[in-house]
Amino acid sequence: MKYVMISVSDMDKCIDCPAICCSVAGDVFLTREDFDRIKKTIDIDGKIDTSTLAIIKTRGEVCPFLSSDNECNIYSKRPEVCKDYDCDYDEVVKNVRDQLLNGEGA
Repeated sequence: MKYVMISVSDMDKCIDCPAICCSVAGDVFLTREDFDRIKKTIDIDGKIDTSTLAIIKTRGEVCPFLSSDNECNIYSKRPEVCKDYDCDYDEVVKNVRDQLLNGEGA
């Protein structure tokens, strides 16, 4: 699988975000700096695998840091991979999410 990393600098893109990227199953790997920054902010028990530094998400689940109103509970401390995500790819991500939820993906 190829990943496209394009920095999002326009904060207006976050308004009315449908949080599609936060609902795709799969590991979100953190840097050590991400991990240290997040654990100072919020309880990480059961949310981050400390052996792999991955946010724990499984098929059909959303990011454990996503609130019920699709807002990131750790937005100011979010991982670099989340900061770098370009929401212009949400349609692609939505298609991948739908395939995973339907058992069509790996």
